[in-house]
Order: sequence, then structure tokens, then C-alpha cells
Amino acid sequence: MCPKLIKTTWFGTFVLDGKDVVDKTLFAPDAQTIAKNLRAMSEGAILEEERALYRKHTPRLTTDPRLLSLGASLDTQDFTPDPRSYNLSPALLADASRLVGEMKAKREIGPDMFLIQLLHSYDNMIEVHNLTLDRLKGYYGLHWPELLQTLPPETYIGLIVKHGDRASITTSGAAGLPDPDHTLGGEIPPSDLETARDLAKMLLDMQALRTDLESRIGKRAAEVAPNLTALMGPMISTRLIMLAGGMQRLAKFPASTIQLLGAEKAMFRAKRENQRKPKHGAIFMHPLIHGAPYWRRGKIARMMAGKAAIAARVDYNKGESIGEALRLEMERKAQDIAKRHPEAPKRERPQMEKPHEKGRERPRADRQPRRHSY
Repeated sequence: MCPKLIKTTWFGTFVLDGKDVVDKTLFAPDAQTIAKNLRAMSEGAILEEERALYRKHTPRLTTDPRLLSLGASLDTQDFTPDPRSYNLSPALLADASRLVGEMKAKREIGPDMFLIQLLHSYDNMIEVHNLTLDRLKGYYGLHWPELLQTLPPETYIGLIVKHGDRASITTSGAAGLPDPDHTLGGEIPPSDLETARDLAKMLLDMQALRTDLESRIGKRAAEVAPNLTALMGPMISTRLIMLAGGMQRLAKFPASTIQLLGAEKAMFRAKRENQRKPKHGAIFMHPLIHGAPYWRRGKIARMMAGKAAIAARVDYNKGESIGEALRLEMERKAQDIAKRHPEAPKRERPQMEKPHEKGRERPRADRQPRRHSY
């Protein structure tokens, strides 16, 4: 007599003795239930129907590696019960498969995807802000270029919105204004002045939007990746998640990949042109790297990427809060690197041999001078 075998198909779980069905538990004949079971099986879960049948019959074999944890051994038997024997149509499997695809798509849209869209919106807003500022400079620079060269943008934008032309700004009594009598600019027509003021108003609105987006990114990053945010800050953490394509992918990346996220073009260019490879990508904007001298940056980036990899994995698996401890350890190790490498390393230049004239032999110490007869 053949040993019993437990096998699960898309429509039920069976205990088989050869080709004979000893016992079975059929799933509910609706696409939603079957899709839910198929999804659970694809993730390696064991169904309650399988546990119940195993406790009842204790089969020794299985064809599914997923069921080895129950105690059965792997077998290669290929017999599968026919769903038509139980009045089940293949169309039901097609509907269930479609639902499984929808479940996978919905599951992939997590909070990290919305965080990535927030950062994309922030980057696009910065780009539009810079373009609008260039247009304002082009417009108002024809009227009073010295104002734009003397005051910072956040100051002269407000003056343009509030007062407008050169004469009104001068009579406002604002501090630090250039001499309006010695300007290279000309008079600006009223219609063009209104255009310049509209551009300045847009810049003020975008500055307020930038502050709001930064606040939203900070709050959402602390929810999605609390440890990584405590370690790297919200903007760098969000950018790493965006460059990786999500928290799941970031959690699977090794530290060496995280270290170079954002430097892909430089890496491929270095390989193509046989140049020196980059040492850091997006994490370069962290103060510990950005503020360090060049000879320490690679070492700090390597250490920081290792901490970021640990924080990302803990965040993805909903682990405990370790971000603050990682941050303190990272700062301590950065100080140790600074103590071990206080000065730039001395680079020895190779001794270049003097080129010899073409066709003339290189002199050797053991060679006797050539004698010429005259």
C-alpha cells in the first residue's frame, strides 16, 4: 500500500493514496475565496484546511515544499484531481487568478509609494521655482538689475510684490537698497510691471508650498521609516526610498548599493572611461559627509550606508525603535574616523623616466663606451 500524500490544488486540499482520494476539503466555489487561498499559498502560508487534514491522516508525503514544515517528505507524484469531477469550471480559476493579480497590485501601493510621490512633487516644485525666479530676474533685471545683485531673492521678491517699480521701492525706506540714480536699467511699462509682480507672487506661493511639502515629507517619513528617518533625516531617507523604488527593495539592498544610490550615472561613466569610481550618492548631502574633508568622505559614507541598511530592514519588518541608538553610534564612529585620519594622505607621484631619442640605445652601467676611430 502506498503511503498517503497531501496535496493542495486551486480548488481544494486532498489526501491521496496513489490515485485514490482518501479525504478532501474543497474550497468555497467563489473566486474571492479561491483567490485569497492562492495568494496565501504563493506567500508560503499553510492553510487551515491543510493543517486539519494533516492532523487527521498524518500523510507521509507531499509534492509542495511549502508543506514540509508539517512533517511530510517531498515526493514527485504528478497525479492531480480533476476539477470537473467536482463540477468546477476552469473559468472560476481564471476569475480567481485575475483577483490575485489585483490583490498583488493593491498590496504594492503602500504608504512608501505616496511618500515617493511627495518627494517627486517637491523636486518638481523646486524646478518650477528656479525657472520662475530666472524669468523674474530677466523681467525685473531690465528695470533695476542692481537690486537683484544686491539683495537676496527672499528680500527683493517681497519688495517687488509689495511696492513694484524702482521709485516705489526707493520711497519705502527698505534697508540695503542700491542707489537708484546710478542704475543701468530703464523704465518698465505698467503692463510688464504687473507681469513681474505676478511672477513674484507665484514665487512667494511656491516658497510657502515648499515649507508645507517639507513638513509633510517629514511626518510621512517618520511613519514609513522611523528608524531610517531618525538616522539620516527625512529628506535623505525619502530620497533613498525613492531611488530604491520602495521600502521593500531598499530593505533588500546591501550597504554597498545604498552607499551609491543616486550615483549610477557616475558609476557607469567611471566604468566606461576607466576613471575613479564614486564613493557616495544621495547620502553625500548628510552633514557628516558633506562637511567632512575629501579624504574622510568615503570612509564615513561606507559606515553610514551600513547603518542605513540596518535601519531600513528593521523599519520594513516593523521592528523596534533603534534609530536614535544608530545615530549616536554613527556620530561616534565619524569622530573616530576624524581622529584616525586628521590629515590628507600623501600621494607619491611615480618617477617618470626621461624619454630617449628614437633610435638611440639606453645607456647601461655595464656597457663600455663605444670607441670611434678617426
